[in-house]
Amino acid sequence: MRWRKRGTTHFVDTVNANLEQLAKRGDSGPLVSGERLAQGIWFDMDSEQAQQDAKYSIPPDGLISFSLKAARPGRWFTLNIDIGANDLSSVKVFGFAARSQAPKTVIARACLRSFHADGFEDVFFNQHLVAFSENSSHADAIWTEQHPILRQAVNWRTLIFFFDPAEVDWVFDDLRILAA
Repeated sequence: MRWRKRGTTHFVDTVNANLEQLAKRGDSGPLVSGERLAQGIWFDMDSEQAQQDAKYSIPPDGLISFSLKAARPGRWFTLNIDIGANDLSSVKVFGFAARSQAPKTVIARACLRSFHADGFEDVFFNQHLVAFSENSSHADAIWTEQHPILRQAVNWRTLIFFFDPAEVDWVFDDLRILAA
């Protein structure tokens, strides 16, 4: 069995530390598209075409709670987490694990977006995230060898969670990035 060198997934520790910093904010307020809530973590929404009211709060025992109600829905509403320009060629599996809940059942999609000289390429995770009224767990992973873009050097990568741009009410009790 061939083992990978120690430290090749150091970016996972950095991203997870950024998520922990978000959880320590302990505040609430309006969501502003592109405004960093913690290093490398922000929401993006279609502010050109939409009339949206979006808010967040940091629960004392969770990561982040957020809601969006749109008088006129935009084309997207996303949570973005920077992964950086990290080389994933030594990583076989990239993924995430989450604990979440919502007042009513709601779904989201996740992808790993790779930015390169010609634009970007999305690799979507196979499963939808589903939040229920009770806390539930979700884990999903991408086998990098099945997606050539993930084994190439790129300018930047971002993990993106896509939510309904018309209305969503979601709580991430925890969220962790995984790589092996």
